[in-house]
Amino acid sequence: MPMNFPDMESLIQAAEVHRFRRPHEDEAEEKYRVALADHVQRIGFVESMEIRTSKGWDRWTPEEGVEMLVRSGAGDLLREISVRATPTATVLADDAEAEEC
Repeated sequence: MPMNFPDMESLIQAAEVHRFRRPHEDEAEEKYRVALADHVQRIGFVESMEIRTSKGWDRWTPEEGVEMLVRSGAGDLLREISVRATPTATVLADDAEAEEC
């Protein structure tokens, strides 16, 4: 279920759930949001990104979804997929198949 974290109050509630510190006095919401998201990332990549973006996964842009995957450690896999999906890679693969025949 997607979760939104639109304000400091929702961040503090999430911090309590994840046993994270309360905001420091005069700490900006954005700075606290990043620190909490970094803490939660070890527990759950999706919720971490929801905290980071302030919106549930169902409202992410494609770029935010990719960012979450990269942060999860899937960056190498994504790069490999994008290389294989390029027209050049397809042409090279077709050439290799033609040589096999």
